[in-house]
Amino acid sequence: MKKITFILFALIAGTTFAQTADALAGADIVSPLTINQAADFNFGKVSNVAGGTVIIKTDNTLDALSTAVFIGSNTLSAAAFTVTATDTYAYTVNLGGDITLTNQAGAGAETMIVSALSHDSTEEGVPAGTETFGVSGTLTVGIGQVPGYYEGTMTVGVSYN
Repeated sequence: MKKITFILFALIAGTTFAQTADALAGADIVSPLTINQAADFNFGKVSNVAGGTVIIKTDNTLDALSTAVFIGSNTLSAAAFTVTATDTYAYTVNLGGDITLTNQAGAGAETMIVSALSHDSTEEGVPAGTETFGVSGTLTVGIGQVPGYYEGTMTVGVSYN
């Protein structure tokens, strides 16, 4: 009898003190980031006699520190990109490394470098979900740089924070 009473008491006590709680599970699905090229870099027509640098700011203006000599009329432009993100979600812009420009008329051995890349993106997300930002850079032209049209590609990436 003592065993039955003890077993009944243990069963009743065990179920009396057992408790449960619920937690919600959820997920917020956001649209993927997209990035598109809006403008190419254009460093203009530069003399190779003295060499120097062409520094284009994100607002398409020439920096006062530029030392290159320009030939003829020049329309300078910074690179620009448009990023679309889910409204107000912050993201990071990755500009990669320097850009190597190769002479398209030559044998491919003549190059110039675009360095000191920077951007003017807020990276904070915008209410409309779309932002266009500029990329500035410094082109270094060597003294006696081989004449020709130089071209290279830059890759810009974006990712959510």
